[in-house]
Amino acid sequence: MIIGITGGIACGKSLITNYLLSQGYYVLDADKISHEALEKGSPVFKEILSHFHFKEEIDHKQLSKVIFHNSKERKYLESIIHPYVKEKILAHLEPLTFIDVPLLFETDFYLLCDKIITVKADRNIQIKRLMERDHMSYQEAVHRISLQMPITEKERRSDYVIDNSGTIEHTYQQLNTILGEIKHAISQ
Repeated sequence: MIIGITGGIACGKSLITNYLLSQGYYVLDADKISHEALEKGSPVFKEILSHFHFKEEIDHKQLSKVIFHNSKERKYLESIIHPYVKEKILAHLEPLTFIDVPLLFETDFYLLCDKIITVKADRNIQIKRLMERDHMSYQEAVHRISLQMPITEKERRSDYVIDNSGTIEHTYQQLNTILGEIKHAISQ
């Protein structure tokens, strides 16, 4: 069984995946795999290096500036990285696998999933977390959020929704309820 985890930027997907890992669940993180694609030695490294005119290493800050302000370049990068990430995920599946994929619906990764969990947070909390986490202005945080599918659409397309606007304990309670339902479904 494959359980997809998605949500808006700075909504708390990492909190969920870290909890799952601490409880012994198997989790694959698409963002971590994407970062591997940007390292020397990955099969797509040279293509990215060449396309974005970097010399010997990828300048991550410069790349972020380009892709978050140029949709054509962002789509190009995604067209290279997403197949790489999907191949890695498919090569490392276990009987129960959670996959953390921020762009689960924006890509075809949702087709891999038996169930989907969306993590959401109040928009003001999301903006504040993003500003603090990534040291960005209010305007930049709002812009980054606007580049993603609306969280209401992700909720609509999900089997489960976790609201991470409150306490960590409340978030864990919601997740444990979902885990109980998943375990029950597996045992049927």
